Amino acid sequence: QETPVFLEARGSMVLDGVNKIAYAAISPRTNLDVLQQFCDKLGYQAVTFKAYGSAGELIYHTNVMMCVGDTFAVVALDTVDAQDREKLSASLRGSGKEIIEISKEQTYQHFAGNMLQIENQQGKNLPPAETQRLCRAFATEQIARQNADFKRLGVLGDWDRPYRTMDPRN
Repeated sequence: QETPVFLEARGSMVLDGVNKIAYAAISPRTNLDVLQQFCDKLGYQAVTFKAYGSAGELIYHTNVMMCVGDTFAVVALDTVDAQDREKLSASLRGSGKEIIEISKEQTYQHFAGNMLQIENQQGKNLPPAETQRLCRAFATEQIARQNADFKRLGVLGDWDRPYRTMDPRN
């Protein structure tokens, strides 16, 4: 019986569509052979590395520790194996990306690499502050709707002091 192999599409690799590069943290969910087949079919170059979680396990979702935009890359370089760190950094710099580092803690506790570049209706990238403002407004509206539903259903909670990950104290 063959052992199944995996390449979990959106999680196990982060694509740089502009430069046709697929960044992938190697793990049981990111098989090198399947990744190479994907890259060959779509004309991408694979940049692979090992990255580790808080307990020393392989990070299996590349998108929790990095994000690639048109002109930038957000990456938790301190989670990347020391032997792979320069290779990853060089690829990002070589493709014209500004590297914005996030910490292990931001990665492990908040999955801070899991983000997207946002464009407006004219195809222009929104500045990070505008993106954050819009996301907070959307989240605030959704939380209000959920709270109203929870109260209607009789769910008990500290409705005056909710825990919201977007609050600075969290």
